[in-house]
Amino acid sequence: MIRKFALASLCFLLTGLPVFTTLALAQDAKGTLTGFIGDARSGDFIRGASVEIVGVQDRHDGSRRRLQRRLPAGTYSVRFTFDGYTSQTREGIEIVAGDTIQLDAVLSPLDTASK
Repeated sequence: MIRKFALASLCFLLTGLPVFTTLALAQDAKGTLTGFIGDARSGDFIRGASVEIVGVQDRHDGSRRRLQRRLPAGTYSVRFTFDGYTSQTREGIEIVAGDTIQLDAVLSPLDTASK
């Protein structure tokens, strides 16, 4: 009887545990994108700047000082905009599950962008 239990336990460990581990890891296959959007002239935070992650439905509205967003692992384009400032798009931003990527942007006011 003990041998059957031990054999059944061993079979579960060899076949069932990897499946449960894989499922647990797959549920959190996200990374974090964080960053700061600043003014090129003053270095100050631009309150209200918009951050669009191309292909993702919602966007960061700039109401918080820092962008912080959990995203599924993958490659993204990120667009930073604010009225009266040049926009900026970053291509090929790689989000890796479990990692945090720091992506800061500095936008120039339109009146100094051409100077």
